[in-house]
Amino acid sequence: MHAAPPFAVERLRKAAWSALTLTMFLAFVEILCRRVGAPDEQKYIQMDFDGDLMWGLGNGPGERPEYPVNSLGLRGDELASVGTPGGGKSARILTLGDSSIYGHGVATAEVFGAVVAARVSAARGAGGQDAGGVEAVNGGVPGYSTFQSLGLLARLAPIVHPDVVIVGNLWSDACRAAITDRAWAAELAGAYGPWQPIVAPLALLTDHSALARRLRKTVHDRVSPGKGKANEIGWSHLFVPEPGQAPPAKGGMEALSLSRVPLDEYVANLHALAASTRAAGGLPAFLLLPHPIDAEQGVGPVERSYRDALRSVAAAEHAPLIDGAAWFAAHPTDAPRFSDDIHPNTLGHAELATAVLEAFAADDAIAARLGIGR
Repeated sequence: MHAAPPFAVERLRKAAWSALTLTMFLAFVEILCRRVGAPDEQKYIQMDFDGDLMWGLGNGPGERPEYPVNSLGLRGDELASVGTPGGGKSARILTLGDSSIYGHGVATAEVFGAVVAARVSAARGAGGQDAGGVEAVNGGVPGYSTFQSLGLLARLAPIVHPDVVIVGNLWSDACRAAITDRAWAAELAGAYGPWQPIVAPLALLTDHSALARRLRKTVHDRVSPGKGKANEIGWSHLFVPEPGQAPPAKGGMEALSLSRVPLDEYVANLHALAASTRAAGGLPAFLLLPHPIDAEQGVGPVERSYRDALRSVAAAEHAPLIDGAAWFAAHPTDAPRFSDDIHPNTLGHAELATAVLEAFAADDAIAARLGIGR
């Protein structure tokens, strides 16, 4: 006859069994959430916490096959080689910006940067030039402002060694918010004090949990109801004011008094992006994104001021400006160029690629670097 186990051992055994049962239950719910999908999951491009840039795409392979993420945390397949100039390619074109540059709703190979690289590579091959072609590096991240793209460029430049950098930041910088990006980043950096090294990995882990995403969305919908169009794309909820910071009931997001990146800082960031590009051995270019309402009433005064600033910086930096709005206006078509109220569709990206190639061919330095127009 066996003696009953000591009380402490019995408690430990029960605790272990309870922990195992809870783990199995959570695993079952996680699998169920992944099979069913979080509410409106297909509308979202999941973001990971990034201690320096606030959020990012993670480090591959991504949770949606149509939006692959490589080991650098960028949309697309792995680069030919990293860490050395060219990496086996004759040149690299890096694009920076938000979801319009990322190519929301467009296949990876049909985003304008990839189209530009493919066309230049084809032209070089047809002209009998050296093999290797031109490689596109998609540095567009949904919701990114110049504040974040500047940090991303500093991270990427020593790795990818871009020959040309196209800066397309615009809409996210001008977006109205309850707090500026710089202030928000400072708050996040100090939000957890000495616990930050523990909290950051946990945040990264929960970003990959379908159950955690479902719970976060459920809680957010309860504390920030009625967000409507502002949250159709998953990262936008980050800019809805928290309780206590809500704008007046009438006016919605437009009633917020701040832009995520104030205009003077936007100008400074654009100059800094050009300087950082040149310091890395590359050549800067600027892309002014078109908008569906350009042909009608035109964009509002805030967005207009940011566009004017982009034009002025490009002129001051003696860098090519690809004016997508002007190009679309000069080449009217009845076919739709946008997939929604801001993002270019496949046709829009193809036409932006044509506008970029025309601007590159007209710029001696970039044409020589890429071997085009000769």
